[in-house]
Amino acid sequence: MNKKYTAASVVLRIWLLTACLFTIVGFVFVLQEVDSYAGMILLGTFCAALAGSTPVLVALFIFLPLLNRSRLSWRMKFQALLLLQLLLTVPYGIAAAGIGMFKYQFGFGSDGPGFFATMCLVILMLFTCALLASFISLRPSYYYFNKNTTLPASYANVLHQLFFNHFKTTTMYTEQPPLPASTNNKILIKGLVTGALILLMLIPTIFISNLVEEREARQKEVVKEVSSKWATAQTLSAPFLVVPYTDTFLNSDGKSVATKTNLILLANDLVVNGKIIPEQRPRSIYKVLLYKTDIDFTGSFKVDWPADVQLSRID
Repeated sequence: MNKKYTAASVVLRIWLLTACLFTIVGFVFVLQEVDSYAGMILLGTFCAALAGSTPVLVALFIFLPLLNRSRLSWRMKFQALLLLQLLLTVPYGIAAAGIGMFKYQFGFGSDGPGFFATMCLVILMLFTCALLASFISLRPSYYYFNKNTTLPASYANVLHQLFFNHFKTTTMYTEQPPLPASTNNKILIKGLVTGALILLMLIPTIFISNLVEEREARQKEVVKEVSSKWATAQTLSAPFLVVPYTDTFLNSDGKSVATKTNLILLANDLVVNGKIIPEQRPRSIYKVLLYKTDIDFTGSFKVDWPADVQLSRID
């Protein structure tokens, strides 16, 4: 004798499972920033997930009985349920992007993802949780959409009906004999589980990538800030001689005008000795490498006056 499933039992099952999965994902990221009060954080995240998803619960309570009264097959009804859940995640994605959800949470700083990227991340995260919850509740949905009149069926059998019957008309058969139904079921289940895990793991991968980029940008800012207080780029010059010199030139009236200028004489031989001493300065979780140096310039001059310079005009 089959268990009788109602719209309330199916909706509540999917709603609670989605909230639990979302709580686990959110708890993982919040725990990266807060090490204490893990139990309170987990409970608070779960309560916030339930409270925030109340409009979804109401929408499912209204939509599911209407969907079940239609003459669609149970597979199409289940697909319509998944489509509805995807549409219901869109307002949450827009709201999260509008408040800049990932700019200040989870350590992303002010350079978090943009509006569209944030919206897509939230929609992907929420719909992945809803998708997993719906597939976990596949058997109750199967019985409910069939109005509890079908024979008892295992989860693998229901899953096989959902996908195998849908694709069998487009499958190209070869000369090889078909695999047994049990083998097809196992392969299909493994493929679905693998795909769901890939979708779920994409969410923390995106967060971790953004976190790494933010930390790299912050490290560059710290290096620039500490270096500016230490010393900026230095220009070193060897010894040279500056000799005042009186030069003459013709102005626009053709008169000779005297002007003061300088002759720059460089060393004929120059020896540079130096030693660089590295020094690390910690700043928060970053370390900045600074340098001290002791440089000695030694030069000898052999004055060789240019041919166009009159020695009498040299000061």
